[in-house]
Amino acid sequence: MGIAVLACAAVWLLAGATSCAQAQRPGGTNKIIRAESFELVENGKVRAGLGLDESGEPRLALCNQTGEMCAVLSLSESKGTGLALYDKTGALRAGLCVVKSGEPGLVLLDQAGKVRVQLGLPESLGPGLTLHDQTGKTRASLGVLESGQPALWVFDQTGKRRAELSLTESGEPGLCLFDPAGAVTWQAPR
Repeated sequence: MGIAVLACAAVWLLAGATSCAQAQRPGGTNKIIRAESFELVENGKVRAGLGLDESGEPRLALCNQTGEMCAVLSLSESKGTGLALYDKTGALRAGLCVVKSGEPGLVLLDQAGKVRVQLGLPESLGPGLTLHDQTGKTRASLGVLESGQPALWVFDQTGKRRAELSLTESGEPGLCLFDPAGAVTWQAPR
């Protein structure tokens, strides 16, 4: 577990430092604290860790009283910044990120580890909310297109789009129904 990142951040936050490596003492002198990792321990249990992960990226981990990881804040040059939240069994349940391109996202997972809800703001598509069933298949998606039109898509159990409700640029509502092959079977207006 990357513990060094947690300790560096803790020292930085507690000391009100202006950089990750430098902490200001009350007397006005600077003190540099350097280490490969830091652990905050309570009754022999690691409660927090700051360090570098296997790929050398900084990571801050927070643990509950039994030592189980509850939250991890990480930074990756190749992926972006992320916050992972775990339940009392240690299962990942939520993730918040800003990917390298700057796009934010939120993911909620069920107890089995399947993604059930995604919220994102991709540059090319506009804001969107996607709902997944217990198998992980997309079942519904709500979004606002770059042109500003809202749309709702409904998918069948195989993940194929079967209905679309949207507004045109002039504000007129539209509804399309699709067969399993994706062909339009009915639409309004016609």
